[in-house]
Amino acid sequence: MKPLTVSRDARGVARVRSALENKQLRLHYQPIICLDQLRACGAEALLRIEGDAAGTSPTEFLQAAEESGLMTPVGDFVVETGLLACRL
Repeated sequence: MKPLTVSRDARGVARVRSALENKQLRLHYQPIICLDQLRACGAEALLRIEGDAAGTSPTEFLQAAEESGLMTPVGDFVVETGLLACRL
């Protein structure tokens, strides 16, 4: 993984902040398949920024969130959204 430069880091923080403010974070679920049972036995949640024309990778925006103190609101979104999905 490449270290972030100041300009890339600033863009990443701005992108995460904007995604939080504009409700653009999305969870996508990928099934985990148990091969011995040949069925889905769980799911993995993948966090993405909807409408991200810049194509910010999850590695970049999560690192920016961690370094800027935005990981708590990002984590809150993930937990709340995941729990709501479980209720469906």
